[in-house]
Amino acid sequence: MTLRNSFPTRHKNRLLIGVVAVAIATLFASAATASAPTDESFVASNAPGGGYLGINASPNFLNTFTNPFLIGKVLDGSGQVTQAIACKGASDPACSKATLWQGNSLWDFCKSDADTNCIVAVKANKSGVDLPVTLGDSFPSVRSQDFAGDPASHLPPGGQTHLVSIPGAPHASGDQYLVVSNGTVERHPGQTLFDNQIALSIYAVHVVSGSYQVITHSTNAADYAGWAEAGVGGGADTSNYCIMNDFTQCAIPEALPMDVTFDVQLRVNFPVINWFSGRMQSPNIVLTDLGNGNTLLDIAASPTRVPAVFGYAKKSDLPSNLQQFYAGLPFPLGGQMAFSNGGGSFAQIEKGDPNSWSLLRDLTSYDQQTMDEFVMWLPLIHDSADAMQTLWTFRTMNGNGNNSCLQSNSSLGGIVSTNATMYIEGPPTFDNQTQTLDYKVAAPHFEKDGSTPFIGSYDLAIRSDVARCLYHFTSAPVKASVSIVSDSGQNEVAATTLTEHDGFIYLSAKGFEFSNPVIQVKLFQDPVATPTASPTPSPAVVPTATQSPASASKVSKKPTYITCINVQTHKLKTFISTPAGCPNHYKLKK
Repeated sequence: MTLRNSFPTRHKNRLLIGVVAVAIATLFASAATASAPTDESFVASNAPGGGYLGINASPNFLNTFTNPFLIGKVLDGSGQVTQAIACKGASDPACSKATLWQGNSLWDFCKSDADTNCIVAVKANKSGVDLPVTLGDSFPSVRSQDFAGDPASHLPPGGQTHLVSIPGAPHASGDQYLVVSNGTVERHPGQTLFDNQIALSIYAVHVVSGSYQVITHSTNAADYAGWAEAGVGGGADTSNYCIMNDFTQCAIPEALPMDVTFDVQLRVNFPVINWFSGRMQSPNIVLTDLGNGNTLLDIAASPTRVPAVFGYAKKSDLPSNLQQFYAGLPFPLGGQMAFSNGGGSFAQIEKGDPNSWSLLRDLTSYDQQTMDEFVMWLPLIHDSADAMQTLWTFRTMNGNGNNSCLQSNSSLGGIVSTNATMYIEGPPTFDNQTQTLDYKVAAPHFEKDGSTPFIGSYDLAIRSDVARCLYHFTSAPVKASVSIVSDSGQNEVAATTLTEHDGFIYLSAKGFEFSNPVIQVKLFQDPVATPTASPTPSPAVVPTATQSPASASKVSKKPTYITCINVQTHKLKTFISTPAGCPNHYKLKK
């Protein structure tokens, strides 16, 4: 199997690398016998040989493909890694000299009301009926780099989760589900508390027995040369289609039932970033302050279908825009080594003959740089999905932009969810000039069959007071207009709905096509006329000796005019001034 980057980063422009211990061809030859993969267990194939570069746009955040680990790194004066240790916890004496800590957590179910950083409950509902959910066996077994959590330093555990059984929601291979709550953990020099990103997924699975690889994360300092903050090595045995495994058991995913709403509750003891992104439909998220620094995070939604895309091209055949793009990235390039004639770190391999190695880059950062890379690759590979995966997954998002209305961490700000392969992570960008919330998405035009158009969906839930802060709205009802602007500049038609309840504004757009549209959401309110007192008689205009009664009448009735801007078309129009100001769907030009 290939060795992949260790975990999806939440820091922009950081590229992660993997480590190659033996020739990739040997790893692929060791694949055990496993059933043919479904779309859910789709894995990008090996490169045809040396000299290729490729991308792997896997839409599930790769949050199940990384084993738990906590690496403590000792840095020298220049910031280079001189020692890397697999730590058993925040107080591990072996890691006492570490100044940079990085890893990936895996949460278990809460055993008591006092437990934190754990899964409180899993619920399921179908057609308005609650389905019984039974907690099953712990999964997987203990692995060598598991570590203990430390609530005092905001470090979640890195161990096991549990399978659950939902008989009322059967899938192709039974009724077992795997609940995966994990995420990156980091503690930088000078910090005493860990920073956390939360990722949460539900997978329909069947568990098989056999012999599987458990790949640990590198403790070789040389593997981090030039990339102190990189994650190196690790991952599930994807050559056997596992999304999580130990040495003897492997969880293979199946398609999720699309007519079931899943609800998961987490209890955390660290500040939760208040914006979320997800691969789900009609999400509903509630944050509840439990006191003592604890928060209950409740997520309910139904699954969605998202296309996975990958592809290779000869390095020598890459167009100039991609060659310039990669020339501008730090060395070495991140990803997973899809072919190599020898071992060593990525830095060592990439210094060799370019025709002797091939690289597959995992696109999981969801920032502008990754979006640009994905869009540049689409014309080179194909315009259809390699797999259509059913997903129920979300994660906390990094960064709230520069707008003060989006900065509060005291309560949930909002969630964006889409079935696009690639998108810009973070709250939608607020464009002051157009007064729109802009959301960039990208995906292939067609589904797996190459002929069925892939139809996009987008859901936005934004806290009402955040929206009103952005737009300086009153408490009056809010309306919205949605523009789907295609990559050719044409406006597309989409079915949209807008509701406001329980302190949130919910907007949904369905039915648009790809490949690289921008969704523009404009919120507005109808102008409210200012009440005026009953008119009092005006004194009569007395004509002067040089003014006739007719001309006096004209003077008293001369109208005034105002110039207004259409809030949808932005065109100017002149109206006769009235106490109500500009008419509906217009605002006064300033």
